[in-house]
Amino acid sequence: KYGTCPGLKGFDELLMDWPKEVQGVQCLWNQYAEHALADNIELAEKILARWFEEYGKNGNLHSSAAVCMAEVGNEVSEQPQEVCSGPSASEDQVYWLLNLSLYRMLENNLQEAQVAVNKALKLARGESYEHCLREHAAINMLERPSCTDTQARATLNLMSGYLADLRNLPVKELLSRRFIQNVKKHKLRQLIDDTIGPASADSSVINSTLEVCYGQSLLPEKIGGVKYLVDFVESVMEVLPANYRLALAVGTFVVKHYTGSDPTSMSTRFWASSVLINAIFRAVPVAPESVWIEGANLLEKLQAAETVKRFHQQATSVYPFSFKLWHAYLTACKASGSNTDSITEAARQRGIELNVMPP
Repeated sequence: KYGTCPGLKGFDELLMDWPKEVQGVQCLWNQYAEHALADNIELAEKILARWFEEYGKNGNLHSSAAVCMAEVGNEVSEQPQEVCSGPSASEDQVYWLLNLSLYRMLENNLQEAQVAVNKALKLARGESYEHCLREHAAINMLERPSCTDTQARATLNLMSGYLADLRNLPVKELLSRRFIQNVKKHKLRQLIDDTIGPASADSSVINSTLEVCYGQSLLPEKIGGVKYLVDFVESVMEVLPANYRLALAVGTFVVKHYTGSDPTSMSTRFWASSVLINAIFRAVPVAPESVWIEGANLLEKLQAAETVKRFHQQATSVYPFSFKLWHAYLTACKASGSNTDSITEAARQRGIELNVMPP
């Protein structure tokens, strides 16, 4: 019955025992179907057929004013720019729509699948929202033209549309700033906020959506014109200036595709270097040590020799006891022919001996 997915047996057992009065059964069906989709399309079709037989015409969910699914089949799919917050709905209503979208998709009815996922995205809140966003992007990817360049441009346009929704730009509360809540005087709190600066908006929602479309690289393999890449990245960085994961992806893309000595390649490498440096420097809280190491490595490949030294200086001031960063700094200076005595001495003052290889 479960074919290559014996682990799915647990879903059946949970569904049989799930109390009818408890929310969450639609989310469970959604997980069941998506796990099956990853390995066994025929099993996924059977699961969703069972779901539709049992819940596809559920009166409470189907006729809910919040979901308005009576319009399915007649409504034109909305543009990504129109995706915005809507009325509140239960988690089961949201996941019911996602399950309906999967069911219609396997029927090859992409228009109704997109209508359902559009509605789910409008109604989603909290933990279900990011999942809905990824599903929305995946359905839209299926409708893109087969031409690689056209598909890439259309998808990047979709991402730009998501940036108009403030739900995609959450700001996490930093534990190190909890003390501000105990400051009773408003002016003093404002002064502290202005002095230490705001925390960076969380880029994970947008990045996870890009990952649905393109995998870990976050960007398509090829983009016809560099102008389109620049416009898209700049539009993201305008609202997510500390998105260093995307900046690293841009650097990797440019290193791969713009290696020449022509003006276009040189200017593109310079631009990618600037994006990378700005994103890492502006991150609050500071970017992880591994990001600084990867960033320094990319800057060298981008032939940004004049900025690599200053980047390493900043990196070792942020992580003064990082053996890997000090060693990378020393290696970069040796490669450029610079004097390394001051670097070795500065590292030694912090208890780091650079005459051994990094672990």
